[in-house]
Amino acid sequence: MEPLAPLNDEDLGRLESFLLAAPEEWTPLLSELDGFLTALAIQPEPVPQNEWLREIFGPNTEGLEGAVDPEAVVSLIVRMHQEILHALGADPPRCDPILDPDTDGSPMGELWAEGFCRGMEVRYDRWQPLLDSKVGLTMLTPILALADLELMRQIEPRKKQRYKLKDDYTADLHFCSEALYRFARKIPLELRALDAEMEEMKQKEK
Repeated sequence: MEPLAPLNDEDLGRLESFLLAAPEEWTPLLSELDGFLTALAIQPEPVPQNEWLREIFGPNTEGLEGAVDPEAVVSLIVRMHQEILHALGADPPRCDPILDPDTDGSPMGELWAEGFCRGMEVRYDRWQPLLDSKVGLTMLTPILALADLELMRQIEPRKKQRYKLKDDYTADLHFCSEALYRFARKIPLELRALDAEMEEMKQKEK
């Protein structure tokens, strides 16, 4: 099967316009959708397309209500999912999170991380080996903390330092996703490089 064409800026703009106008109860925003699809791409067991589309639009496609061309919307999302799969499946894996700007213009990772966690919930039991692993949990911690303010407060109780940690965690999203993809598939990592990466992340948490 020929690969679908990757989304260009016009495609992303059309998709974002639909998501902004769609019923909020069901449909995520663009950054959240990107995180959701990234989580689906990382776990080694594929999730049937009709199943994860229901997670986006609701069990009866409530989220597609009001769409002028529902098939075009679904097509854009399927292409986005395939593009993420292709990037993570490259050698080396590559992840380029779509992040909304914060009030100061800096990238904001919270929505993306919330979408990622929503994607984990689709097959949560398949994530347990990663959560039980020291390496896997280390790579998941920035994502989980950005999605959960209470967890972020537990990691860093000091407010000023917590803002810096949020920025550091946001900057690490691409690296964490790439490492999780490799680790989930037991692709060997250079042990020295992995140790160095883990040590760097620990220092950021202090």
